Amino acid sequence: MGMTHSLIHILIKWLDLLALTPLVGIFICNLFMPSPSSPKQLYPSQGTLPIRLSILILGMTTLAELIVRAMMMSGRPFFALHLVIPSVITRTYFGPVLALRFSLVVLLGFILMTQKESAVKKWIDGMLLAALCLTTSLLGHAGGQGTFTMHVLIDTLHLIAISAWIGGLFFLIFNLPKQLASEGDKTLFLTDAIARFSTIATTSVGILIVTGIGNSFFQINSPGLLLHTAYGKVLLLKWGFLLPMLLLGFTNKYIVLPKFQEHCKRKKANRLIDTILKYARVSNTPFDLSNLFFRLIKTEAVLGVAILLLTACLTQLSPPPRHLP
Repeated sequence: MGMTHSLIHILIKWLDLLALTPLVGIFICNLFMPSPSSPKQLYPSQGTLPIRLSILILGMTTLAELIVRAMMMSGRPFFALHLVIPSVITRTYFGPVLALRFSLVVLLGFILMTQKESAVKKWIDGMLLAALCLTTSLLGHAGGQGTFTMHVLIDTLHLIAISAWIGGLFFLIFNLPKQLASEGDKTLFLTDAIARFSTIATTSVGILIVTGIGNSFFQINSPGLLLHTAYGKVLLLKWGFLLPMLLLGFTNKYIVLPKFQEHCKRKKANRLIDTILKYARVSNTPFDLSNLFFRLIKTEAVLGVAILLLTACLTQLSPPPRHLP
């Protein structure tokens, strides 16, 4: 039964991350990627990405996590949980965190669905999303017994950074094709979009590296522990999926983007890039470059989904002890 609960918990955590990351990505991209043709107009988000579905999933996964934790702690079957749920909420460290998280989800859903865009709404959305990321960290290994520590802060920043990157990819996949259809100069528009998102992704990667090192400091005392524990092996696998994501992002930033800028007459031709594209059998036309860009970010997004699954698996594995026996 314990294995069943763990698998269910992994699925819940994975769905939770899949719902949270697009919301963070939408917020970050809307904040830093105004439309090039109209700087005051944000890229459309509501309606093109399933925001309502993400909010619904977040609420359901929060309730599901409370149920699973209550079953694991009490040993009671599902139909008898009403007898222990109140005690779990009031007498455990995770009960109040889950209650707060559910309240944040409801409030965020209400604001996103009812309020018009404004500067105040942006601040509220950002604070609510940051608070949701904080509760995710409090419920994980970094949270320990639900107390706010430097490890929790680092883990929260780590989650925000990876959500901005992976969620931003979904933002581009779902939003850019529709926006491109309504733009006159598609090459100019896509060039600006890639440049702006590259800045977001580069910043996110930098924060990921720093916070990843910080997390490792708190959870892994020796590199040898990575090879001798299940937690370490899954973490290495996660890093293994991260490397090709970095390579694909590098390709977009340093090969695809310069060619778009060349077409927009913002940059001189680069023979090395032309040679790479020639051997990759990709022509230099904006149409083919656009297709290449979307293939690359879709592949990145698939790898990102796998990374989120491995992150969910890590929540059910105990970090290695500080010292080898």
